[in-house]
Amino acid sequence: MIFRNFILPVFASVLILAPVQVLAEGQNEPDSNGHQHQIWTQLKLTDDQKAKLKDLYKDMKQIRTDYAEKAKALREKAKTELLKSNPSKAVLYGYAKELGDLDRVLAEKRADHFLKAKTIFTADQFTKIVDMQMAHDGMWKRDRKDGPDGPHHEGASGDGK
Repeated sequence: MIFRNFILPVFASVLILAPVQVLAEGQNEPDSNGHQHQIWTQLKLTDDQKAKLKDLYKDMKQIRTDYAEKAKALREKAKTELLKSNPSKAVLYGYAKELGDLDRVLAEKRADHFLKAKTIFTADQFTKIVDMQMAHDGMWKRDRKDGPDGPHHEGASGDGK
């Protein structure tokens, strides 16, 4: 349960910018990544937009890296505490609070990031990005339709073997 409370928010936060973040991944040429090229084609980005987005996502990448390092350290501390013969509920709750605080700060920075990105995109482009994000999040939620302990935790056949 505690690991789900640690891991699930991290996983969900990674998905928040998945469609948009691909613009900054890899090299900066659209041909370097098929998905990136597809998104750039769909959005019809100008070279100026691509350059501005590259800088914006470079900054966000550093924020995500810092977050990941801090969250990993907290998860390691929680793991160490859980493996003790008599783990402290108060200590584990403290780690959960710290991770929640990290998640809140990351969510705020991502909101700021989206607001900055919105100034680069046209209204139509931004609507498409938001729609892509909702579709991406929806795919993840559909995979979990059987609940938090559904088939994704079972064997490949989904029969629990």
